[in-house]
Amino acid sequence: PRSFGTEKPGYSLTSPWHRDPEMIIVTNGLIAGQAYRAKIKLEKSGIISATHFGALFVNLLVPEQGFGQYLKSGIPLMIYYNGNINIMAAVVNQSLVAYRIAPKAIIKKGFDIGLSGSIPELLKHFGLDTNSIINDCLQAK
Repeated sequence: PRSFGTEKPGYSLTSPWHRDPEMIIVTNGLIAGQAYRAKIKLEKSGIISATHFGALFVNLLVPEQGFGQYLKSGIPLMIYYNGNINIMAAVVNQSLVAYRIAPKAIIKKGFDIGLSGSIPELLKHFGLDTNSIINDCLQAK
């Protein structure tokens, strides 16, 4: 993991971090593992280069964490959260505005209503499982 700045506000799920990604996923908690597996599958299939994919883990307790400096205009931005997506989107939007970032597209998904079921069933239902994230990346690309 690589921290951004002195406050250690988040870390990259890719190493080393790169300055020229083709797309970026911003995530937190439970979905971070799904995003990482999606990244690995996309790389292994040759769809995306290991050096052109960004996945950021965001600490929602520090919304002014400055991870916006690692976002980039003109590329797809995917936001996944294991809760109300509007919470994560608000944190990301603060960074987009502060750093004047204009993504090519924004895809955002989270648990927006309460349901019961197994974790894999819920992830699939809300489009937060590895295969759904891969499909989102392919659509956004």
